[in-house]
Amino acid sequence: MGRAPPRAGGAGSSSRAGKSARRQAVGVAPGVLAVGRQRKRLQLPEQGCGHGEEQQQTRDLRTRFQHVFFGPNTKWLLDYVDELIAAKAPGGTVLDYGCFTGDLYGMLAPFRPARIVGIDISEEGIRQARARYGQFVEYLVMDAHRTRFPDATFDLVVGRSILHHLDWEVAITEVHRILKPGGLAVFTEPLGGNPAAKVIRALTPKAKTPDERPVVRRQIRFADELFGSNRHRYANLLSVPLAMLTSLGLKSPDNAILRAVDPIDRFLSRTPLRYWMRQAALVWTKTKD
Repeated sequence: MGRAPPRAGGAGSSSRAGKSARRQAVGVAPGVLAVGRQRKRLQLPEQGCGHGEEQQQTRDLRTRFQHVFFGPNTKWLLDYVDELIAAKAPGGTVLDYGCFTGDLYGMLAPFRPARIVGIDISEEGIRQARARYGQFVEYLVMDAHRTRFPDATFDLVVGRSILHHLDWEVAITEVHRILKPGGLAVFTEPLGGNPAAKVIRALTPKAKTPDERPVVRRQIRFADELFGSNRHRYANLLSVPLAMLTSLGLKSPDNAILRAVDPIDRFLSRTPLRYWMRQAALVWTKTKD
C-alpha cells in the first residue's frame, strides 16, 4: 500500500513559490497536484453521503449556486487544508475517514504518505474506491464510530463533510483514540449557523440525508477540550448571499464582487461571527491522551 502514485501528465504550476518549493521537496509533480486539486475542488466540497435522488439534487444545487462552493473565500479555506496536509502527510500513515468512493486520494497522493487507509460504512462506496485506487490505498468497510484500528495508529486523519453525519462525540472520541500523540485531524465541515446556508438547505431538502446535522459551537468545544490543541479556520459569511446572486448573473466564481468581500470574510473569521460562517476547516492536534 506504500507504492508511489502514478504521475499525471501536464505542466501544472503553483501560484505561490513557497508552496511549489515545499511540494518539490516532498517529490510532488506539479501536474499531479493540479489533477488532484481539480478533482477535489469539483467533487468534494460538502459532498453528500446519500445516494440516488440526494446526490442528484446535490449536483443540481452546486450547478445552480456554483459560486457558493467555489468562490475565493472557499479557495482560501481549502488552500489552508492543503498546507496542513502537505506538512503532515509525507512519509506518514494517513486515514481517509468516511472515504466513500475514494475522492480524497487525489488530494493525498501528491504528498507521498507511506500508507493511506480509507474506511466507509458503504460497501458499494468501498467497492468503487477499490476499483479506482485499490492498488495504492487500503480500503475497508468499517463503522467510523467503532473502528478496528489499535490505539495511536495514524499520523493524520482527514475527512470531508463526514462528521456532521455521525454521532459527534462518539466519532470525535474515536478519531482521538486512533491518532498518534502529536497526530493531526483535519475535517472540512458545514456549520449550522449561517443564515444564507439555511435558506439553501430549505430550498433543497432532498440534497441532504436524514442523518445530517451541521456542526455547532458546543460540538467544536467538546473536541477542542478532548484533543488539547486546535487551529480552526472559518469561511464564507458575507460571501454566501453574494455568491448566490453572482451565480445567477456572472460566469466565474472568481469575480470582482467575491474577491472584494473575501478579505472582509477573512477578518470576520477571527471574530465571534465565525460561528455564523458556512463552513470550517476543523483542525486538531492530539496533545492530550
